[in-house]
Amino acid sequence: RRGGGWGAGPKGRPHSARSLDSGSMSDLILQWLNTDVGLSKKVKAFERDFSSGYLFGELLSKYGYLGDFEESFKNDSSLSAKAENFSKLSAAFRGPAGGLGVNLKEEQVREIMQEDRGSSLRLLYQLRKGLMQQGQGDSAAKKKVATVARQAKVMRGEHEERFFDEKLTTLRPTDRKVSHEVNAKHFVDEHTQQMRKAAEQDAQAVQDTKNRVQEHRQQRLETMSDKKVEAERKVQDGHATWHGVQTRKATSLAKDLHFEKQMIRREQQKIQKVREEHREETGYAKNDDTSGINWFERNLARIGIDTSEHSGTTGNEIEASNIKELYEKMQEKLPTQAQLQVEASKRMKKIKETKRETDNARKEREKRQLRMHVEQQATQVVVEEQRAEEDELKWLLRVTVDYRKEAAAHDHLQRTKEAARVEREARQTTKAEQVAIEQEEAYQRTAAKAREEREVAKAERAKQKAALGNQDEEETDSDADEEEMEPNADMSQSEASPVSTRRMSRLERMASARSLAQGEEAKPSIAPAKQLLECVQETRVSEYLYARGEWAKHQPAESDVLAVMAEQGDLNGAAAPRLGGLVKWLCEPANTLPEDKADLPLELMPVIALSGCPVGLGLGGSTVLAAVQRRLCEEFELTLLQPSNVLAECMALARTQEPDWPISGRLHALGKKLLALGKGELAPPNLVAEILFRKIELLWAPPPKPVEEEQVDPKKKKPPPKGKKGGEEEGPPPKPKGILLAGFPADFGQQAAFEGALRGYLSPILRLQSGEQDQQLQLSSVIAPWWIEQRAIALSDLQDQEDEDAGAGGGGELEEGEHADGRAALSHGPVAPLQVLRLRHLEHRSLTKAVVAEAADESAWELPARGGEVEGEEVPPLCQGYEKDLASLSSPVDRAWLYQESQILTSAYTAPLGTLHEVASTQKEGESLEDACYRQARELVADWRRRTDQLVAAAAAAAAETKAKAEAAKAAAEAAGEGAEGGDAEAAQDAEVAGVTEPLEESEQLASTELAAPGPWPLVSPQAQERLREAWLRGLSSYYLGVQQTLGQVQQGVASYSDNVVMLQRRFLEFLQRGDEKPTVADDFFRMILQKQQLPQKRAMEDEVAEQMEELSDRLWQLTDRRRFESVEERVRLMTGSSFWEKQADVFTKLAERLQAAEYARFTTAASLLFEAFGCELPPFHTGALPDTGLRVPGSGPTGEPSMLEELQDALHASVKRFAGASILEAAASAVNVAEPQEEMESPRHERKEKELYAALLAEQKRHIQRLQAVASWTQARLVGMRSQLDQAFRRMDDWIKDRVKTENDSIKGSVAFLRGSLLTSKEEEEMANTLNTKSMKRQASRSSRDISPQSKSPVSKIRGQRREFLKILEPRTLDVDLLQPPKTDTQASLATQLPMQGAFGRAAPSLSKDSAAVGERWPQEMICGLMQKLLERCPAGTAVVDGETLLDVLLELRNRTLSFQAECVPRSWMHRSEEAWRLLCQGLVSPAWGSAAVDLTELLLELTFHGRPLPPPSAEALQASRQLILSQEGGLKEETRACYPDVPVCEELFLRLPLWESSAGSEEPGETRDQLLRWLFRVLRCYENEAQPQLLTVPGRSRGDGATGAIAARRLFTYLGRGATPSEGLQLALQLLSPPPPAPRPQTGESEEAPQAADAADVAAPGMKVQDLRAVLFSCHAGRPKGAVAEAPELEDLCKQLLPQLYDKEAFKAAQETAAGAVDPKAKAKAKAKGKGKAEEAPPEEEDVPPPPFEEAVLPMEAAEVLRHPVVLKGLFTHGGALCRKRAISAVFPLQGSGTGPAPVAAEDPSARPVALASLVPPEEPSKEVSPTPP
Repeated sequence: RRGGGWGAGPKGRPHSARSLDSGSMSDLILQWLNTDVGLSKKVKAFERDFSSGYLFGELLSKYGYLGDFEESFKNDSSLSAKAENFSKLSAAFRGPAGGLGVNLKEEQVREIMQEDRGSSLRLLYQLRKGLMQQGQGDSAAKKKVATVARQAKVMRGEHEERFFDEKLTTLRPTDRKVSHEVNAKHFVDEHTQQMRKAAEQDAQAVQDTKNRVQEHRQQRLETMSDKKVEAERKVQDGHATWHGVQTRKATSLAKDLHFEKQMIRREQQKIQKVREEHREETGYAKNDDTSGINWFERNLARIGIDTSEHSGTTGNEIEASNIKELYEKMQEKLPTQAQLQVEASKRMKKIKETKRETDNARKEREKRQLRMHVEQQATQVVVEEQRAEEDELKWLLRVTVDYRKEAAAHDHLQRTKEAARVEREARQTTKAEQVAIEQEEAYQRTAAKAREEREVAKAERAKQKAALGNQDEEETDSDADEEEMEPNADMSQSEASPVSTRRMSRLERMASARSLAQGEEAKPSIAPAKQLLECVQETRVSEYLYARGEWAKHQPAESDVLAVMAEQGDLNGAAAPRLGGLVKWLCEPANTLPEDKADLPLELMPVIALSGCPVGLGLGGSTVLAAVQRRLCEEFELTLLQPSNVLAECMALARTQEPDWPISGRLHALGKKLLALGKGELAPPNLVAEILFRKIELLWAPPPKPVEEEQVDPKKKKPPPKGKKGGEEEGPPPKPKGILLAGFPADFGQQAAFEGALRGYLSPILRLQSGEQDQQLQLSSVIAPWWIEQRAIALSDLQDQEDEDAGAGGGGELEEGEHADGRAALSHGPVAPLQVLRLRHLEHRSLTKAVVAEAADESAWELPARGGEVEGEEVPPLCQGYEKDLASLSSPVDRAWLYQESQILTSAYTAPLGTLHEVASTQKEGESLEDACYRQARELVADWRRRTDQLVAAAAAAAAETKAKAEAAKAAAEAAGEGAEGGDAEAAQDAEVAGVTEPLEESEQLASTELAAPGPWPLVSPQAQERLREAWLRGLSSYYLGVQQTLGQVQQGVASYSDNVVMLQRRFLEFLQRGDEKPTVADDFFRMILQKQQLPQKRAMEDEVAEQMEELSDRLWQLTDRRRFESVEERVRLMTGSSFWEKQADVFTKLAERLQAAEYARFTTAASLLFEAFGCELPPFHTGALPDTGLRVPGSGPTGEPSMLEELQDALHASVKRFAGASILEAAASAVNVAEPQEEMESPRHERKEKELYAALLAEQKRHIQRLQAVASWTQARLVGMRSQLDQAFRRMDDWIKDRVKTENDSIKGSVAFLRGSLLTSKEEEEMANTLNTKSMKRQASRSSRDISPQSKSPVSKIRGQRREFLKILEPRTLDVDLLQPPKTDTQASLATQLPMQGAFGRAAPSLSKDSAAVGERWPQEMICGLMQKLLERCPAGTAVVDGETLLDVLLELRNRTLSFQAECVPRSWMHRSEEAWRLLCQGLVSPAWGSAAVDLTELLLELTFHGRPLPPPSAEALQASRQLILSQEGGLKEETRACYPDVPVCEELFLRLPLWESSAGSEEPGETRDQLLRWLFRVLRCYENEAQPQLLTVPGRSRGDGATGAIAARRLFTYLGRGATPSEGLQLALQLLSPPPPAPRPQTGESEEAPQAADAADVAAPGMKVQDLRAVLFSCHAGRPKGAVAEAPELEDLCKQLLPQLYDKEAFKAAQETAAGAVDPKAKAKAKAKGKGKAEEAPPEEEDVPPPPFEEAVLPMEAAEVLRHPVVLKGLFTHGGALCRKRAISAVFPLQGSGTGPAPVAAEDPSARPVALASLVPPEEPSKEVSPTPP
């Protein structure tokens, strides 16, 4: 914007929008800033220099309005610095500088910061004006300028101005109403005052809101700064701690170094001291020989030689007189030489023996080490060989399995190809026959026509020849004609000759092959689902499919559709759509059940899982469940597996060395995973399932015993084991005969994990519908929604079943021992690998009674004990799900509730499998509970074992037979000498493999036969189903792609039409303004004038010139008239004869014809599917061509007549009737009659089928005609709009002709006036000037006369100049016109402007698609509002509850709308879940047995809000703190209001201040803030505050009038937010939250003595609880809950009698006491009776008959813990406890990723996530060690 840009002046200075000179306002302000004020920076560009706000602050500081300018303002261009500077400026304008009258708005600040043009200048102007008013402007402004005193304006008040503007402005002063209005002025003034007061209040409210926002922001800033300071302090403390640690380390190192130095010094001193002593001893220090002798003697003493004075003496000392005698006596005592030699030899011998023993020991040790090394190498080689053999065996097994799979796949492929070939041949044969028949018929017609033509020709020739008289020639020609006709006549017959027959057959075959090839080429391909999804989500296509945008205006009324259908034929019956259900059945992925086999030994099948309710079936180890387990194991020799014990063993195995046995090695690895879990972490169900699977394998195939090591001493024999003889060996342990799992699987997740481990089963509940077939089904739902007809199909199936039952005569009653689920009929065939037995009370009443009876025992309230503890080891981790939740529950009611809740999902999961069997607690007469449960379980287990034994025996017999055949074949080959060892081995191996696979295949076939069930369309074979599916998908692809292509061509046609209309106008303008002969005529005239100038007669020349001028004027006017006539003719030609409109209309009619053809193709495809599905033959429409539409644009032929819109409209409506397909409905009844035999046609099933087919076709025809009429109406509207645009263009052309004619007329008049003024006399010039009637003509003439000066130029140049000027004037100006340009877009309304619930989806819905793409799993607030709106429509008025079926219908409707791309009503992750999952969700939200009679809408909305968001339900501590805040003065409630707690109002402001969640909870989400989320929760709670008048649920901040209105009761708040995880927890929390506060202590008065006693009694009774309050909380019968959500509560009177019988039911209480007294020991009773004999019986004192208090004031004198264990309260929890706890259905059925609340859903097309059955690790048994199977 510098230099000469749009925002700069001549010298680069900015200026305003007006054209400013040097004295303008911008220069004045610029001079004021740079000269008078003297800022620190010279101002050059206002926008750039003042954008940071720094110079504004300096300007205010110059005038003394800012004192801390230097410290507070920042001279920086960053966004944060700008925002901070302008915030301080705003504060200054509101404070110190408020007198300047400057109102700085946020919008103005944003414009200044963005450097918008003129924004800074406007603010500077206001500042300068305010400063001048304050007397602080520039020097020029301070000067007093003398002005004329004007009369002061009388300022009127606001009341007078408003009264004048509203009442007197529209009246005249003389009007009579003026006096009336003046008298009523005080009313207007009062209204004005009220309006002003309201405005002030609104402004005050806005200001208060701003202040609160600023305060909140300041608090947050202070909190952030405090946290920052705290963080810095922690960092400093950490540094100081680190420094201290390092210092201590350095000090410790220094001390250690000093200590080491001291020790080294001491050692050196010690060594030096030893050396000195040695030197002294040896005498080296003194250099004395004596010392040396002493050293030698000491050394001798060290080796045992005594050198002392008396060494070796045994007797007395030697007595000698002299030395010589002493020497001799000493020599006598010395040993002799011989003695010395003997001693030396003995010593040497001993030394040599010692050395020899040492050498022998060393050699033995080396030999032993070498032998051990060799043995280890040999063992290693053997182990490696065994491992190699095992790997090779595994590889061979894998290869064998792969070969089997390849063989099966190849066989299946060959069969498929063969079936396709047979079908193709049949289709080709049928087609060839049809073609042959058609050719034969065509040939016959051609031959007949040729004969007729020949006869006619002969007759004509005969007439001609008869006229000429040539009879002979006629006879000759007739003979020749007859000879020529004979072969043709013979050829017309099929019996002419064999050669012609062969020729015709060859032609027929060629035609048949050609027709087949053309049919195969014409067959459309199936487009990928992704491409079709993009096609459907395109704006033009979606508007067409869903009738939105422009197409919504052209939808026909139902009466119009019915009228068209009535014209086509009689409407027999109502329409009932069936296409959607058929398409769903065709395209839905096969939800097949898994095979009844697992990769476990057949002898162990099935694995039996026995579980039961943890309460109600006994206590401790003597439970019925444990007894049944024990008895089943004893009778059937089953192995009992406790999961906790197995996990403990696995963890113990993981702490040892990894074993070589494959199964043990896998368990070792799984144990490592268990050990890797941290403290408190849970074991995943998949891990536990695999551990149990491997444990079962290990029980069947235990690891072999290790080979004993060879003993070192070969002579030493190993003693035999105890109890056995020396020659016997210990055999392998016995294999189990069955497996019984105790307590696993116990819930939904464990069941899914174990079924997946056994046979890879994926339930429909867990399957994500996101694959290719699911997307195809989703695309099909757009044009064939199946959910509309599901109820009708169900009713039809029910009717079929009733007919079958009626035809069969009804079924008999079940015999004794036969089960209702058909278990007795399964006498043969395989059994599912997992069978679950569930022990529980089927009736809720019996469960309640049993649990209440057990609750009387104190041990029932202890935490459940855990097994699996190993001595010295840690306890194994708990499994995720039920086991983890059960471990923390101490209340028996909670444990029973948890089990019942978990079994809802388990039952739904196992329902398709049929593997869950109820063992009810129903007892026969004289039978105990244990015996009853065992009897039912035993029957089931015995049946399973019998069937398993049959399969084992069949497999063994087949294997034995195969082995016998192989041995016989081998013996025959050896006898004949033909076989080889390799071939025999291979044959034997193949026979063995065949023998093993044969019984398995037989079992698979049997299992598939048992599990197969008839589909909803039993008349369609699997081959036909696949063919119909391909036909539908091809039709679907061609329909969507055709519609997309056609609508794209419509868009191109609209753009082309717009361009063509513009081009048409441009060409007409060029034609209208083309050149003509006027310049030539002018040249002739001026050439004549030039010739006349040379004549001498001037007067005669002037007369002749005048005549020539008149002639020139006439010729010019003639040319103008001719141009006008030609332009009009051209316009008429364009309108009528150019066929422009016909061509453009023809384009759109053809496009409409293509759309109707696409709809007709879709209709015929749907009809063909319905015909085949109902088992009827296809009518002729299936192979016929499209009907003629009749859409021909009138006037497009050679006649050239103009087209009429009426004719086009008639043609469009006629095309609807032609495409309606009436013949299809006519063929429906006849096709049904032909397809079935007579006896079937007379059955009621046939009549209903005929009606259903007709009704289905009628529904499709109705939808088809509706689309056809919409296309016709749209095309008609399009053509009308195009025609109106074209007519408007032609009207503009007419106006252009008029303007051109007018312009040319003015030009001719001006040019003629110019000639008269320049060539004629002055008198004539004056006369001519008077005739000029326009200013432009006068101006042109005067200008031309001024420009030409006759005296200054020669005559020739003068004439040439006049010619040039004349041509300039004569040339008309170019028309400045606007061309009509029609819009180039076809869609005027986009999806972005529509509401989400009205059809926004994908890219067309920015309000939802962006957020939903970011969230994925959570429900946005808009979606919840849409759900609420649907529920309000479906629920009865005045109710806040809904039943499960209605909720399921609403949810499925929203899900189906999302699925069919109509709107985004549910999250994407929820959309892909199956209907079974949605149904299970609705079932889990309602539990009538536990008191939840219906779905509470408020509870549902809260659960959806919390699901997927980081804001969890509030904790108990937070709820208690919120209750204290409400009851305190900080809550803002008055004392009288707080006394009514919990029925006190809580407004939105108070709700936002409640400490329900921590400040860190509820982090920012896309499109949601924490404050907005809290406000949303308040609105959800407020929605049904008044159940009769529910408030509309809106998203905070996104709707008009979005203020904080209304309040909710604290009872309702804590009722919904204070729900617990279990019934007991919910009751305890509700009693704490909803109990009223204790009353204030009453002051004691001395009026009477009874008052203190009454006060004391009241204080004593204070710790109790009112029965009325307990009833309201326990049974949820207060105002916080809607009436229909909870079961009916007992009456207060009955509850008081049950809780306080001593007050309200004394007779029953006394009877209970007597019964209890009668149960005392009879001996004690007799003793007390004897003791009382002889004494007079004393009458008991009579109790005063004090009346009990009213029921409303009854108090239960118990603490909260005692109340929870009261039997009446326990029964209440059983009947109404479900309403006190949170529902688990949403988190279990729709779990979040990584939450672990349930098994995650799996995409069936994802092989990495789909469960895969575990492969067996049991090594194959060696042939020599095979054990023959035990017969059953």
